Amino acid sequence: MSASAKVFAKRKIRIRYWNCEPKVLDSHRMAFEVHLKRLGDLETIAIHSLDDIAVNETDLLVIGAHLLEFEHFSSWLKDVRRTLLSKGAIWTPVLVLAEASFDGLVEILMESIADNWYFDIVAPRHMASLPIRVANLLRIHDHLHELKRYSQALEEINQKLVELEKKVLADRN
Repeated sequence: MSASAKVFAKRKIRIRYWNCEPKVLDSHRMAFEVHLKRLGDLETIAIHSLDDIAVNETDLLVIGAHLLEFEHFSSWLKDVRRTLLSKGAIWTPVLVLAEASFDGLVEILMESIADNWYFDIVAPRHMASLPIRVANLLRIHDHLHELKRYSQALEEINQKLVELEKKVLADRN
């Protein structure tokens, strides 16, 4: 068993799923939800809105938005990002089920590069790539939290260094 497989064997991977069009049930949504269940031993919990997301209990947020018209997609995606940022969930990567055109996504390319937020979009006709997309976003999630732990450790070391410098200066006087 690889090191990363051992890490995932020790913890439950927690996915939150939000369907932003809950009143509509179509073949794409059904296929998407079936594929989510087929991903394996993951804890997948449906939520009714972004307000229901438990920040510290979510490794990946999956959003069903394939019925959203693309001309509204960019502003909708910005609203999702803003909401997650306000909840402190910006470190939670997001996978969105959506119909998107290449040209439409080029429009949000530079803005996406500038954002400190990780998300991916999967078209309903590309469900075969779902396991790898989920795996990649989960690894990004783990790397982000590892960087956060490194940052906190570095901050603690810097604080101790400042205290030691103060003590040395005090001892010299």
